Amino acid sequence: MHVKELVKGVEGRIEDMLDSLRSNIRGTGEMQKIIGLAIALIIASAIMPVALSNIASVNTSDWDPTAKTLWPLVSIFGVLAIVLIFLRYVQRK
Repeated sequence: MHVKELVKGVEGRIEDMLDSLRSNIRGTGEMQKIIGLAIALIIASAIMPVALSNIASVNTSDWDPTAKTLWPLVSIFGVLAIVLIFLRYVQRK
């Protein structure tokens, strides 16, 4: 009788370990967040310089004076939006 209980206990622990391995292989939990954040930072670091240089080199000679005044703020708001998105992502644990 004790041997059967021991075998059931061992089988249960093996199943728990396999479930843990399966969830780690799928990338659930904190590791998925870290990998997602790393990928997002790599993509953002590749795209941001190109986007900001293109925004800075826009020809505004035919624009309304109000639009010309507000145009430099677009890049500032873009960077601010990206920072706020990352902050929200990190704080959402």
